[in-house]
Amino acid sequence: MPSLREYQEEAVGFLLPRLHAALFLNPGMGKSLIILELLNRLRFRGVKRVLIIAPIRVCKFVWPAEIQKWEYPFTSTVLHGPKKTVDRGSKRHGITHIDLINPEGLKWFFDQELPEYDALVVDESSLLKSPSSKWFKLLKRELNRFNRRYIMTGTPTPRSLQDLWSQIFILDKGERLGKYITHFRNAYFYQVMRGNYFDWKPIQGMEDVVYKRIAPIALRLDAEKLIDLPDLLYNDIQIELPPKAKKAYIGIQKSLFAELDGAEIYADTAASAYGLCCQMVGGAMYHEGGVQVLHDEKIKALKSLVEELNGKPVLIAYRFKHELERLQKALPDNRAIHGGSSGKEDAQTLSSWNAGEVPVLLAQVQSIAFGLNMQGGGCADVVWFSLTDDFQLYQQLNRRIYRSGNKAKKVRVHRLVAKDTVDEMISKRLSSKDERQRSLFEALQAWRKHGSN
Repeated sequence: MPSLREYQEEAVGFLLPRLHAALFLNPGMGKSLIILELLNRLRFRGVKRVLIIAPIRVCKFVWPAEIQKWEYPFTSTVLHGPKKTVDRGSKRHGITHIDLINPEGLKWFFDQELPEYDALVVDESSLLKSPSSKWFKLLKRELNRFNRRYIMTGTPTPRSLQDLWSQIFILDKGERLGKYITHFRNAYFYQVMRGNYFDWKPIQGMEDVVYKRIAPIALRLDAEKLIDLPDLLYNDIQIELPPKAKKAYIGIQKSLFAELDGAEIYADTAASAYGLCCQMVGGAMYHEGGVQVLHDEKIKALKSLVEELNGKPVLIAYRFKHELERLQKALPDNRAIHGGSSGKEDAQTLSSWNAGEVPVLLAQVQSIAFGLNMQGGGCADVVWFSLTDDFQLYQQLNRRIYRSGNKAKKVRVHRLVAKDTVDEMISKRLSSKDERQRSLFEALQAWRKHGSN
């Protein structure tokens, strides 16, 4: 059994007497260990069968590995794949059994004849932040199956204070923030017109009111104040688009600005133009059923940086599927994790990475952002080939490396930024460290007015 750090003991002590509680800890603080120790102590209070909802790679690679690493007397099953079944007899012999499932599997799960569960744990509860999502609606109907309910995430409000409502509802079924999202909005927010749609902003002073209401069941601990972390440095590497690519980019950008300047914002059209802008700065874009390559400026800058690192491991984040082939060609000594890679491949890649055997790891942003332990291989450099405008994904991916257990003295986040493009707007928003940023369209309008040519 492990020896817990002082703040981990504090967290277990907070959760233990509560039937419903939230754990808001930065990535890398050992949330999974805290939950495992909690479940270990709850064995003596009759908790023998647990459902954990988590991203699929976390289900496959993190929870089973943590159970084995810390030698807890638990068994576990990952409910994924065409042959998945719920073993109704696993709760026996005094051993706690954990079923692991990703949100995409919830419809299948609740259609089964299920055994009784003693507890529910939602790992990365911000994935269920939308009250209108099918995942939340499915879980909402089934909450009474679980007497104990716990949620955990490092980013509880990635876009708005509104993101808290559904996560807290999973715990208290509306006791603290209201039984309906509409009631929550009307009580704590006011409406602002954004082109042809309404946005909601917190009424002055109401953020503190919300935090006070959830404080009895929510624990927030800050990694920077509690554990030794490497220094975190940011390095923006600026590139210039070549004339031909710049001309093509400006044409798409003008189309985007035309949408933003209109009396109404046509979200689909603006989003399409914005997506093309984000692709073009990386050097290629989907066009007429194929991929059109425009330039290699970011590829050149990336190769130069990798050569500079001289064999030191580097994690390279990319956003678009078509970027992977170009990156693999430019950096042949690589491994990759992406939406199309198999679980077996990913397991081997992660094992080799944490053993320091992979010099270049290419990672599609959403495939590794949540939950994976990747600090073991001595990597000190994260490179963003194409920036995400999702603050939650950005922070979570950086935290795969910038976390406790990384023995590097400094972690460097390198961002390839194309001059006078949307890259600059995105990098500024991310640097602000504001999880509740303005809407994307509003930020684009402000950037056009003050920061673009």
